[in-house]
Amino acid sequence: KNADAISKGGGIAAVVHAMVRHPFDPILQESGCSVLWNLARRSETNKELIAEADGVLAILGAMRNHNGVRPIQENAAGALWNLACRSESNKTAIYNCGGLEVLVHAMAKYSNVAGICEHISGVFWNMMWQNEPRRVAIRGVGAIPRILAAMKRHIRRVGVCEQACGAIWNAALNLENRAAILQADGVMTILVTMKQHELMSGIAEHAIGSLWNLSLEQPGAVAIIASGGVDAIISSMGKHEHVPGVQEEACGALSSLAAYDDETRNNCVEEALGFAPIVAAMKRHPRNASIQEHACLALMRLSSSAETSQLLTSKNVRALLAAAAKNFPEQCADNVKYIKAQW
Repeated sequence: KNADAISKGGGIAAVVHAMVRHPFDPILQESGCSVLWNLARRSETNKELIAEADGVLAILGAMRNHNGVRPIQENAAGALWNLACRSESNKTAIYNCGGLEVLVHAMAKYSNVAGICEHISGVFWNMMWQNEPRRVAIRGVGAIPRILAAMKRHIRRVGVCEQACGAIWNAALNLENRAAILQADGVMTILVTMKQHELMSGIAEHAIGSLWNLSLEQPGAVAIIASGGVDAIISSMGKHEHVPGVQEEACGALSSLAAYDDETRNNCVEEALGFAPIVAAMKRHPRNASIQEHACLALMRLSSSAETSQLLTSKNVRALLAAAAKNFPEQCADNVKYIKAQW
């Protein structure tokens, strides 16, 4: 009720005005960032009101003018995290006002503070969502190694790891970003994070999604295979068998990795006994188009193996493939046709 009264009574504009009028008052700046953080968390309307009042500029001003005051940095980063979530106007303001550089500087200065690292990773994740220019810009300011360093340093903190994995997942949609992630030892960092939080479905989904994106070129696929990533993905599928997001990303990653051989020149997914969890995902999520599509693609890539080809002829698997081709012909029919030809 108080939050609603503040926003409806013109409180947002008043807070921003006070922050702009007294930029070097640390107590006022800390309180102002805290108020805007809480108001942005309350509603989408508040986010837009903050955008209209130039709240992002005021928050970034607080971070610049008080870069040695931890509470201001933490409150400001939290406010920007909430403002960037589902608000294109605020994401644009953060970008146009030089916010990426400010955030990377804060992440470097306060790398030992989990809360700040979590908030800033969350901002980066939201900034990159469905926006290629901002993905490129975030690499340009050096954010990728900072995000991975935060994952390593705060490996036990669920919030940091979930937001950082989400940021890397989105960053890895860009080709040059994938190279930067590999250069910063991103594959091993992701796999260690998956192991540390093996029962957290959100981290599993984002981490496996990152691996899927990294596997789209040979260097990433080779790094994942050599680091035991295929086994890690399959293990996670078993722990989160009822979570569609995890199964989608896992089937996608395995469908990509199934195109590569391991160091013994055997199919890496077949060697890791990936057939069964892929089929299990199809069976458990029959109406999920993405799972069916990438499961069929993975099985198609495995079907040239005599051992897998024999498994594909079982009655249950035949029924799953037929259902996939019928329910999702555009996504699955061609791969199912190819698999049948191997019989």
